[in-house]
Amino acid sequence: MTRRHIAVAVGIAGVMVAATAVAWRYVVHQPLHPLIDLDVYKHAGRDVLAGRFGYRSGGGDLVFTYPPFAALVAVLTAPFGQWWGQFLWTLASTLALVGVVWLSFRRAVEAVGADVRPLLFGGACVLAVLARPFAEHVAMGQVNVFLVLACLVDLFAVRGRWPQGTLIGVASALKLTPAVFIVYLAVTGRLRAAGTAVAAFAACSGLAFVVLPAASIDYWSDAVFHGERVTGSLAYTSNQSVLGAVNRMVPAHARGVVWLVVSAAVVVIGLHRAREAHRAGDELGGVAVTAALGLLVSPISWLHHFVWLLPMVGALVADGRDRVRDAWAGVVSLLLLLPLGWWGWALLDDGNHALRAAGVLAHNALTLVTVVLVVGYRPPASEALQAASSARGTPVGVAG
Repeated sequence: MTRRHIAVAVGIAGVMVAATAVAWRYVVHQPLHPLIDLDVYKHAGRDVLAGRFGYRSGGGDLVFTYPPFAALVAVLTAPFGQWWGQFLWTLASTLALVGVVWLSFRRAVEAVGADVRPLLFGGACVLAVLARPFAEHVAMGQVNVFLVLACLVDLFAVRGRWPQGTLIGVASALKLTPAVFIVYLAVTGRLRAAGTAVAAFAACSGLAFVVLPAASIDYWSDAVFHGERVTGSLAYTSNQSVLGAVNRMVPAHARGVVWLVVSAAVVVIGLHRAREAHRAGDELGGVAVTAALGLLVSPISWLHHFVWLLPMVGALVADGRDRVRDAWAGVVSLLLLLPLGWWGWALLDDGNHALRAAGVLAHNALTLVTVVLVVGYRPPASEALQAASSARGTPVGVAG
């Protein structure tokens, strides 16, 4: 066997061991939530087949809050029992995560020697599998990693196979969060792709209206505005959106104003940073900033939603030659690996003022760091140089 063959074997084995450990811990041995969201999808799919699907105003854990098109797609999950459903969903989630890691870390992987590329890629996959957002994704049977992959494929992997924006539109019809990429396409001047995404979203939603007219009317006129019926407290530790942090840190009378001001500032600055990155040739950076922006401005961003932050880690690493960027990537990775929010929550009632202050910071660490990343993101120096050289018509490395 060559060194490359050994590296491939070790990389694959590492991913398999990490995925097995996560599945055993969160699905088999001590499940936090035994794929409760997958049960939501299966119940919705079965209700569609039985002709009784609808949005309920409350009651029970199994309340479907996704757009009507997602209920149609959920029909695909209806035939599976508990064991096969959990196994196939967990396997598919892991494979989708591998795709997300490849699209997010491809530049760093390709920057090293061919013999060690499988090890580096395998290590990045292990990190992503062990990160708490993916662990909770597996534990709850969530859908986010599939949406991340769809959007990344649409933005990076499509070259004439279908119009860019199609998968983003479909993903937005399944869950509204990916619609932030329609805005990204528009502000970066890709109006045709943005229009395609809107058309795909409308087509999927229209199909759902034809099949589920009453549920569609109910969703778009009422249910979409009342997601709080299943969210519990906005201040819950797992909600690391701006609204969640504001509800934890700001007095009740000022929360509305603070949330609007901070969110508006983050949106304006974040879209500017995303456009800067795109213009500099750092498309991954633009996508990463947009994904992080979506996490911040969404009213609810549970921890398992932060699989959307994986492209940011890849964008920070870039080709791995900038130590400052690598350090930031390490910080973000550490935040995704450690339960800092719950450690901080445990310190909030401590009598020591310093520990209590540290608890507040840890309790909201993921929100605060994500804000810093969105506001402060800059393209790697090589992309900025390439953009400047292209603007002057001068090859990179040649004095102007």
